[in-house]
Amino acid sequence: MSTKKAFAGLLRGILGQYLKEALAYLKNPKKLSRLLTAVIVYTRKNKDAVKTFLKDILLLWEMLNAWFKGEYKDIPKKTIVLIITALIYFISPIDLIPDWLPGGFIDDAAVITWVLQSMSSDVQKFKAWKKNGKKVSLSIA
Repeated sequence: MSTKKAFAGLLRGILGQYLKEALAYLKNPKKLSRLLTAVIVYTRKNKDAVKTFLKDILLLWEMLNAWFKGEYKDIPKKTIVLIITALIYFISPIDLIPDWLPGGFIDDAAVITWVLQSMSSDVQKFKAWKKNGKKVSLSIA
């Protein structure tokens, strides 16, 4: 097994425990709104630690927020669940490498990057939609 496949398997296993929670968020608009707010708050609080993958966090946040507000619907539910799962993982301070440890956001960056790569065609569609003059509401839901 290649290192890349082994790493992908590890990430799927790690995210699996957050999947059930993500499905609950999907069914509860108030919880989803709170998640969107929590991601912004957590990102601001840890802005120096996440600066290397900040644009990726914000891209996931924008995609979820645009979908949540009904601004962008051309996105499969599977992708929405994956985004929610990744964002739950990101704001969880206790994960594979606890965020309070030095280098504690390395696992978060890996998860965010892997998720974006896993849904690259949906990401490209969203970027094209934005590029065509569509505005994404940046207000918190």
